[in-house]
Amino acid sequence: MNEREELLAKFQKAMPLVNELSSLENKSAKYEKTKDKLKKVIAFLTFMVVFALVVCLSVKSMGGFLGFIEGAFIFYAPLVIAIFGYRANQKKIIVTKDAMTKISDSEELSFIPFSYRNSVNMVGIYMILVDMRADTFKEALNVWEQDKHNMIMEAKPAVMVK
Repeated sequence: MNEREELLAKFQKAMPLVNELSSLENKSAKYEKTKDKLKKVIAFLTFMVVFALVVCLSVKSMGGFLGFIEGAFIFYAPLVIAIFGYRANQKKIIVTKDAMTKISDSEELSFIPFSYRNSVNMVGIYMILVDMRADTFKEALNVWEQDKHNMIMEAKPAVMVK
């Protein structure tokens, strides 16, 4: 058995982990986007509560501080819900990243350098080996790096045109 066949066998054993890692990476990205949205919602609702406080305290006819409680009441529930959602989202991010770290540190992926242990890199290297564009792991890494560079260079003119 040559080196390419050994690498393909190792990748075949590791593919279920790579698929699971890909799923976790997608979830992590989704949670990160949600975290950013929740931060904006919390900032907006906090601003509205402070704005209601300033308006109610400056306008005597609204009842001073009691007017603030009534005027800002509409923003309390969404603010509390957003804060709880943010905390739950933070916990999901931590759990997902822990699971990703556990998979990345697994024995089945030990033949891959740590900096390449994400699903995109592993699938790209695997496809290079399957397509017989490389016979050794070092060649596969070099071809993969060249492919990534080419993708970046090809994407730049499209960005410039827009």
